[in-house]
Amino acid sequence: MDREHSQHKVGIGKIYEKFLMTKRLVEMLDVAYAFNTETKRKEVVLVIKEGEREIPLGTLWSAEDFKLRVVDGIDSEIFSQVFKLYEVEDERKTIDEFNNGFHPKDPNYDDIWKFIDSAREAAKDEL
Repeated sequence: MDREHSQHKVGIGKIYEKFLMTKRLVEMLDVAYAFNTETKRKEVVLVIKEGEREIPLGTLWSAEDFKLRVVDGIDSEIFSQVFKLYEVEDERKTIDEFNNGFHPKDPNYDDIWKFIDSAREAAKDEL
């Protein structure tokens, strides 16, 4: 089955879509309070909420939580730029469009890692 007809979207594409939902569906942003069965901690989760439907976007962190992570500045900039490039050609604006639609230039996000990897190579060559 070619990628135009595949129902599969690679994981990074789903992350990109959640990023874009956060920007475009701001009036639907809400929070949920959840128990993480893995960490055994309660968490505040950012969600898109429409009626009874909730789409989890991510856990909200305190500054202390963020300090526990090692941020990769180069990859952060690369992901930011690639997401911005993808956003320019993506006109989806509703939950149904995100859930049932596809990016017009990379429907299943098969090419997104190629952009990221080529940017990483260019950054490595610069250093």
